[in-house]
Amino acid sequence: ADRSLQATQVNFDPALIELLVPLLKGGSVAFPPPGRLLPESLPQYIESFGATLMAFVPSTLTRFMDGVKQPENLTLRICCCGGEILSRDIANRFISLTNATLFNVYGPTEACIFATSWQIKRTENHYKALPIGAPLADSQIFIVDRHNRLLPYGVVGEICIGGETLAQGYINQPEKTANSFIASDLAVTQRLYKTGDLGWLDTDGILHFSGRNDRQI
Repeated sequence: ADRSLQATQVNFDPALIELLVPLLKGGSVAFPPPGRLLPESLPQYIESFGATLMAFVPSTLTRFMDGVKQPENLTLRICCCGGEILSRDIANRFISLTNATLFNVYGPTEACIFATSWQIKRTENHYKALPIGAPLADSQIFIVDRHNRLLPYGVVGEICIGGETLAQGYINQPEKTANSFIASDLAVTQRLYKTGDLGWLDTDGILHFSGRNDRQI
């Protein structure tokens, strides 16, 4: 019975969540009219289509909430938010406004959209910043130092991803592929993607984001 609202630009990989997940599970996809789609206009389309599933980035999530006129008419059931750092204030405001289940998700394109997820709960305040979650079933997360050696829990290092979902590499860029996709006996697939993101794992295996190791925004 779920229906997604396809509001993400189709050249941005999370669009596949809105396009494919409902269809794979017997649901449906609603398409807004062609043309520029302002985040503030999304609530009216959610109401008119009865959409229950959406993908956001934090900046559009804020503008979406600014466009909500009648929260009781929203049919959203589950949403995921990633691509930028999600603040607790924005997350709590969204959950209060929509009563939807919200996941903070993480994963570069090279790892097929999402590698980790964290369900956000308003009553949970023991983390200063929202975690980006536990690995999904087909992903593995490792924290390594500059020599690609495994780091202990609680120590910040580079986030590396293993698993079946990794890309084969970059088209016609063998040097970049070799630097980013490395052989490793840590992963089940004997291969890791070095994200360039910094993070640390707590003792529950939950991933926390700590920035970049370069100047990439």
